[in-house]
Amino acid sequence: MDTSRHVDWSESREAFDRAVEALLQRIWATKTDGVAYAIDGRGGDGGLDVFVSKDGNPDEPTHVYQLKFFPQGMSGGFKKRRDQVKRSFQSVADKSSLKFWTLVIPCNPTVEELKSVHSLRGGRDLRIDVMGQSKLDDAIAKYPDLLAAATRRPLLDVLKIASMESVGLSTGSDLAVRVKNLGGLVDGRSAFWGSSFRYENGTVTEFLYPKRPDAAEHEPLSIKFSTEFQDSDEALHQEFRSMLDYGSATPVRLPESVVKNISFSGPDWFARDAGRASIEIHPVELDTPVDVELLVIDDDDVALSTLQGSLTLVSSGSVGETLRAKFKGMTLTLKRDSEGVHTSMTYLLNDLTGTEAWRLLKLITSIASGARWRLERSGEALITLEGVQDVPDVDNLVPAVWVDLASDLAVVERELDLSFKMPFDISNLERVNLKVARMLLDGRVTCSPRVEMFTGIISGDLNEQELDRMTQPAPLMKAGTLVLSLLGRKIRLGQLRAYHPRMMLVDGEEIRAALLSGNAGGRKVAIKPQDSSSIRIWLDGRLPADARIIPERWNIPEIEALPGLEEAIRAAASTEAVAAPTGSNI
Repeated sequence: MDTSRHVDWSESREAFDRAVEALLQRIWATKTDGVAYAIDGRGGDGGLDVFVSKDGNPDEPTHVYQLKFFPQGMSGGFKKRRDQVKRSFQSVADKSSLKFWTLVIPCNPTVEELKSVHSLRGGRDLRIDVMGQSKLDDAIAKYPDLLAAATRRPLLDVLKIASMESVGLSTGSDLAVRVKNLGGLVDGRSAFWGSSFRYENGTVTEFLYPKRPDAAEHEPLSIKFSTEFQDSDEALHQEFRSMLDYGSATPVRLPESVVKNISFSGPDWFARDAGRASIEIHPVELDTPVDVELLVIDDDDVALSTLQGSLTLVSSGSVGETLRAKFKGMTLTLKRDSEGVHTSMTYLLNDLTGTEAWRLLKLITSIASGARWRLERSGEALITLEGVQDVPDVDNLVPAVWVDLASDLAVVERELDLSFKMPFDISNLERVNLKVARMLLDGRVTCSPRVEMFTGIISGDLNEQELDRMTQPAPLMKAGTLVLSLLGRKIRLGQLRAYHPRMMLVDGEEIRAALLSGNAGGRKVAIKPQDSSSIRIWLDGRLPADARIIPERWNIPEIEALPGLEEAIRAAASTEAVAAPTGSNI
């Protein structure tokens, strides 16, 4: 708290009203039971210099502050001022919503003045208070920028007299202290506008921002400049022209070569002539984004797909307006004028799960393909369109490889109660694993490069006749648990069934010799297909009991299937329903 600076509340009516209004609105900005609104008295304020309300309705205030610039108080020759206070109080006292009424004056009240104000209450159920110099000093001291703004003119005079234009930076902490102090001075220039600044390579860059939503109303700032574009600036000229026509939607930087005669108009701390300079114009997004919903609908107005998001920008120009809505993974920009709506959309899948990406890609594909859609706020349509303009071909906007990947991830997430982020990159092996997992969970038959043979351990009771059968091609089925690696995580799909119509033991004669010598028990063996077709796999309980064991292609964009998968499809399609043997000693 800076106790060395004090506000002269009696300096002038304009300074008093300005400082008190800013202070009261700042105080109520931290509360949750109402918002403070300052009233311009030119049209008659009805006793509401500053009022507090939950919804901004001046007819239903909960707290009213009446500002009276009475530097000499309300006693002696100024006693008639009490009648002014009484009239102001009576104009609002009977509002049913009113709970508090406060008189704000630049001096401390006397005992008699306090009694006269409190007597106004009568039998009404409300609280009355007087906010004089001491209470104002205590309140504004909690907000250094407001205190600095209210005392800035005297401070500038002191600095001019002291001629403190420079101070040596003799210690390591001096720079931070000087910059912090300078920042405090800059922040104190205005109760309505804040500023951040940067010094780099001899250039000072200042960034202004409003301290409150109505800053431009209370302290308007304006910048005037002319432009001169060359033929080489055509793209920039179009970008600038679009901003003027539809409002600021994206940052526009005008270099010094384009900007002419720039000047700043407003309060003393802002006004100046800058001559030539570069300018960056940035869009100002809504302080509080508005919840919206994007719906794809059919001809009967039935919702086919929805997406929740927020309207973050509304900007107007000389021709029309720009609306920007942000959804998880997608930004939708609408430029609307009297002739129609131009729509553009951008999307990024990196932070989405497979399910989220799949829903988003389906919705974008529908809209880009000409589907009817609309943007709603609280169930009310903001805009309804068919298809979009200014977008590339659907296949280029939504590549098939992304759609297929997101679709597969969504199924795996749903069936296994897992979630995965859409990958920046994915290896061919993991992509195949994902496709195989999705197909198996869908209740389909396919083949996998991970299942190329059966392995087992010879039990002690294997005899030579059984070995003879295993060294001849024969149908064989095996059950087990399939674990796949997917996006850096192992997943278990469930009980797997694997089948091939022509399986045979590898190294059969070597195993026969071990069997005859009594050394076969516990030996690890491999059983492989004896033709070029791959082993067929499916999940137990997912495939219908009467289904044929005919594998399906992966159909992964940009990835070729196993040659053995094609062979297995052809082999299975040419046979009747299979009945694989289930007995085995391995």
